[in-house]
Formats: sequence, C-alpha cells, structure tokens
Amino acid sequence: GFELQITPPENAKKTFYDILDTGKEVNIKPIGLGARDTLRLEKCFLLAGNEFEGGRTPLEAGLSWLIKWDHDFIGKNALLRQKQDGKYEMLTCLECIDKGIPRHSYMVEKNGKIVGKVSSGNISPCLNKGIALAYIKPEYREVGSILDIVIRDKKIRAKVVKPPFVSKDWARENP
Repeated sequence: GFELQITPPENAKKTFYDILDTGKEVNIKPIGLGARDTLRLEKCFLLAGNEFEGGRTPLEAGLSWLIKWDHDFIGKNALLRQKQDGKYEMLTCLECIDKGIPRHSYMVEKNGKIVGKVSSGNISPCLNKGIALAYIKPEYREVGSILDIVIRDKKIRAKVVKPPFVSKDWARENP
C-alpha cells in the first residue's frame, strides 16, 4: 500500500479520484489505517510506537541485520554486551489457538508467570484467528511453544510461529 502527501492540498481530492479511476483495471481500493495495520501485522512489519517503543533495542526488535557491527556508533558497546548475554526479550510471532483478539500491552504468560507483552495484535482476516507480535523472554520463544495471552482476565492459548503470519504466496494459494 501507499500513503500519499499531496501538495498543494486542494489537489488531493482530484488526485485521489484519478488514482482510483486509473487503478480500476487492477481492482485498486482505498483503505484506512485499520486495514493498513492488519496488513502490516500479517506480514510482521513493525510499527513505530508499538514495536519501537522507548528503550527497545534493534536486537530485541529482530533488526540486528541492520546493524553495521564493523563501524563505531553510539551504544555499540551496550548492544555488544546485550548480544553476548543473549538474555533479552525479543519480538516473537504468536498465533492464537483459542478464540480471542490480542491487543497492544496485553500480558503473555506461561504457567501463570509473565513472560512477555504484546506490542501489536489483531484478528487476521486471512487466517481467521488472532495474531500478535510480542516481546518474549528467550526461554519461551521457541517455535511451537504454547503461551497464554491474557485478554480481559481470560487466558487464551497462543502458539509461537515463524514470521510472517501470511506469506507472500498466500493470496495465490487461497483464491
């Protein structure tokens, strides 16, 4: 999807309808932030303010591949210590087994012990089940592990899965 900033603003309405008209043959549709948020979550795309909240590091967010370790930068020593220690929470994909919709800030538990927190969650229209990105302690994030997401004092089971929730081939495989 795309987000456009049109200048001058008085051209926005005409541009909007021109794009829709031009895109009719490929079934282009306007969508809102709710749809954008669901789509980005299904692909495990991160959102500033959710996955990048204060104090989180690139290692925790699963972005270590973006770090140029062979260069100096502010915070490098702290990240190297964190990487070596390996005992940090990390962004993990959870797919609900039980019916429920996980949301931002819901706690994740294992045997009644808090082991993480949801950063983004929603219902997946493609999978017809709840999905979440959550920061999970290392000993609980193995693929296949079963955890509980606490939704309004009710625990629903969720399984740790590999990203993304919805593959690039999903639409072709599910016409």
